[in-house]
Amino acid sequence: MSQKRLFAKEAESGDEQDCVQKKKPKRNGSDEGEEGNDNIDFGVDEQDQQYVQGPLDPLFGQHRAFPIDIDIDAIVASGGNSGNSGEFPKDVHTYLAMVRLEAEKSDGFMFTKNETKSIDNTCDSDLKEIEFKDSNSNFKEFEAWRGEAVEKYTFLKIKFNSKKIQDKFSMPQDKLLNLMPSSVKDWKAMVTGQNPNLQILYNLDLSYKFKLINYFQRWLNRSINKFFIKWVFTLLLLIPSLLDYSNMAILRSLAKKSKKLLEFVTNKETKVLMDWIVTIAAQVYGQKDLLL
Repeated sequence: MSQKRLFAKEAESGDEQDCVQKKKPKRNGSDEGEEGNDNIDFGVDEQDQQYVQGPLDPLFGQHRAFPIDIDIDAIVASGGNSGNSGEFPKDVHTYLAMVRLEAEKSDGFMFTKNETKSIDNTCDSDLKEIEFKDSNSNFKEFEAWRGEAVEKYTFLKIKFNSKKIQDKFSMPQDKLLNLMPSSVKDWKAMVTGQNPNLQILYNLDLSYKFKLINYFQRWLNRSINKFFIKWVFTLLLLIPSLLDYSNMAILRSLAKKSKKLLEFVTNKETKVLMDWIVTIAAQVYGQKDLLL
């Protein structure tokens, strides 16, 4: 008895499903109402179907944005003028094809020679470039020299402090200690006897750099040689643009001594360096009273 009831229940359920299926509208795009929107015409006519539904472009892997149906070989043979010698193509599709051809013929990336001179040789050449005028010139020329000196200093400061250059001379502290002089006497011998050691200067911490500047102030005199000039010139490029009061005092002492010695100096290179120190301290670091 229970099985008959079960079969009757299933049959009744099946009839209900058939009714639901019969009531469900056909979705063939011809029915009216909201349930017949599956095949809405979005405005792509049959003529353009080949461009949005055709094969993928073999080079770019996507459908072409424009129907470029032209003779590529003819464009190449005519030098990109599509048969119209000397005329710019008026057809946008032809123009796009030309651009694509040009891109296909170009390399994916290109190289250019690095024209920047080696930083190892910049001290000599850059020091000569800073010698625009000496302080025996008239006032207007000296004012122009100051402006040029500040511009040159700013340019070289950016160059010398670039990450690329810093990485080039970076080294572990243990190797730095092996290169550094062990005494003040040895430091003076190095500074006055050879060109600046950039590996040492780039790896010194800020406090040690100003310790050296303090030594420079003590060693500065009327008869300094070309090596000493280069060390001062290079180290002042490697200090930050903003200084605390203690480091500013050290730089100011160097500038004040330079200003004091200027009237006794006859060597042009020495005179230019001292003028340069005073100018940078005054114009870049705000110690303008040094110019009075």
